[in-house]
Amino acid sequence: MKAKEVLQRYSNGERNFQRVNLRGKSFKRADLSGADFSEADIRGTNFREATLKGTNFSQAKAGLPKRWVIGLTLTTLLISLLVGALAGVAAGLTMYPLSQANDLSTGEAILISGMFLLILGGGFLFAVQRGLVNALGTLTFAVAFVVAVGMSAGFGLMATGVVAFPDTVLRVMSYAVIYTIIFSSAVVFLGAVGVTFAVIVAITLAVTGILGGGLEAVVVGILAVVVGREVAKGFGTAGTIGIAGTLSVLVITTIAIAVVGLSAYIAWRTMKGDQRDAWIRKIAISVAATGGTSFYKADLTDAIFTQAQVKNTDLRARSLIRTCWQGADQLDQVRVGKTLLDQPAVRNLLITKDGYKKSYVAANLEGANLAGVNLESANLKQSNLNQANLRDANLKDANLAQTLALGTNFTGAYLTGACLEAWTINETTILSNVDCQYVFFLEYPNHLGSRERRPHDPDQVFQPGDFEKLYQEIINTVQILLRDGVNRESFAAAFQKVMAEFPEITSDSVQGMEKRGDDVLVTIAVEPDADKGKLEHTFTQTYEARLEAAKNAALLEAEQRHTQDLKETIAALASYSPSVTITNSNTAESKAMSNSQEKKGIFAENVGGNFNVSNVNLNLDNVNGTVTNSIDELPNTDSETDQSNLKELLTQLQSAINEEANLSEDDKAEALNQVQTLAEAGQNPKASENQTLAKRATTMLKGIKEGLPSAAKLAEECNKLLPAIQALLGL
Repeated sequence: MKAKEVLQRYSNGERNFQRVNLRGKSFKRADLSGADFSEADIRGTNFREATLKGTNFSQAKAGLPKRWVIGLTLTTLLISLLVGALAGVAAGLTMYPLSQANDLSTGEAILISGMFLLILGGGFLFAVQRGLVNALGTLTFAVAFVVAVGMSAGFGLMATGVVAFPDTVLRVMSYAVIYTIIFSSAVVFLGAVGVTFAVIVAITLAVTGILGGGLEAVVVGILAVVVGREVAKGFGTAGTIGIAGTLSVLVITTIAIAVVGLSAYIAWRTMKGDQRDAWIRKIAISVAATGGTSFYKADLTDAIFTQAQVKNTDLRARSLIRTCWQGADQLDQVRVGKTLLDQPAVRNLLITKDGYKKSYVAANLEGANLAGVNLESANLKQSNLNQANLRDANLKDANLAQTLALGTNFTGAYLTGACLEAWTINETTILSNVDCQYVFFLEYPNHLGSRERRPHDPDQVFQPGDFEKLYQEIINTVQILLRDGVNRESFAAAFQKVMAEFPEITSDSVQGMEKRGDDVLVTIAVEPDADKGKLEHTFTQTYEARLEAAKNAALLEAEQRHTQDLKETIAALASYSPSVTITNSNTAESKAMSNSQEKKGIFAENVGGNFNVSNVNLNLDNVNGTVTNSIDELPNTDSETDQSNLKELLTQLQSAINEEANLSEDDKAEALNQVQTLAEAGQNPKASENQTLAKRATTMLKGIKEGLPSAAKLAEECNKLLPAIQALLGL
């Protein structure tokens, strides 16, 4: 079916394109969301930048068309033959010293060639252990090291007289320098040949499989041996009768076969997933995917590739969110770029849906389709599960500590025994119908041997729906940590401020206060769409301002205790309406004192030399009386003096405090005490002591104001009156 016909039918509402032949067709940038291409032949089809949301490719055949398979196979074979010939030449070069046995004695030739052969053999072993690139580096170092040691030893022997200058050692060293240059070049040549052939075999394996790669290795090996023997003849040793000639042919044959065999082996193990030469695999798959089905930058959200053939496909898609890969064939041989398919363990999990007791620590599973997966006892610590589909997944006893699960769908998942320490979820996380009897909030037992099981009682389990309710409450809360415990007055002021700015918050919104060492964690329930950041900022700012005011009040109170004279002490006692009993004196002086004290709220009788203070009653009326008396003592003249203005301002402030409904009686009493301090300071505002007291009194009043809603009457009055009062007092 032609691409144009498919697009026309799709635009007319048709979605069923099962078993159609779309080989080599182009749907670049097309929108085929929701189409059914199950069992279709899409080999070589171009879906670059297409929108394929929810498109069904179950049992479809993707990858390379036959013409591309044939073309790539022939190309790799031709290159392999050339590499085989070069392998024979390189093998012959490595044994050049042995081929020149007529110039050296046979023993000396065998010594030099044997040394080089040992180095080469070590390089082969290192390539098997550490990879081709590391082996080339090691060989280079080994050659340089052996030459340096040999030269140093030779010159040392000659310098000490152990060996005469024209002796065999010097002759061997002279040849060694020449042969080392040849050998080093041959080693580099061999390395290049080996790397090239490894890549070619890897491409062949990616295209035609093990059979094609094996036959190619055999053909190239035979060719390398033949060419190697011819190189030996060219040096004149292949026909030489004797030890050197025979060894030369045998060694060259061995090296040629070893290079080809080693390259083929490395290619094979790399394609099986070995990471020592992972770069070979990437090159091979990239080349093999050329001409194959392309989903480059396509949107494959919710697409289905169940049991699809996807080998030699370009899957560097724009989106693979919730794409289903269950049973997909040879998903390990597709071009994946930096998608989640680049992780072998994740690929296997997506194909098999079996992760029982396996480790996926810090794995990228974002958007993975894990519906129905078995992850019992699996370790998913620190993994990224954002937007993943875990519907009906088995997560029994799984470790989900520190996982990200934003927008993750856990509908119907089995979570009994799972560890949920510090996992991250939000209102987009779906926990509907979760099957869970209990969970743990700690990965490892604490000092008490507890993993913080929920429910706490080991004999209790969650009832159906309890788990969802538990975490729904956690999601819809704001948690605020109060350092060094809770200050009652500051907390009340801060919470009043929050309730004023967030009408949905009430006193019932406080879900609990949990002791955390010296601190307290406060949990407040909020609406799902509440601005949690703003709420926390409002509470914290008001709480800290009020707490600072309380600290200043404590400092003020301490200073007053140390600096107040007898008159101030009596005035302070008067503010608490004490009952004073004075006995054994009826003098005129004592009566005058009695009248003065009564005026200030101290009731005196039976005046005498000894007195006791008892029944101190703190109430708002008495405090107001004391404040009024202090304000009245300010001068009240007909002229507009500073004192008369101050008297008026303080009276207005007193009235505003008494009328404020957002203040408790304790808070009102505290505010009125500060007004009294300002009145007393106003009698002599220039005194430094009064200046200090007045400054702290205004600071405390500002702190009380901060704890009020911004629309409160007292807050407005304080904003207007306090600057004027400070100016009159010269603050």
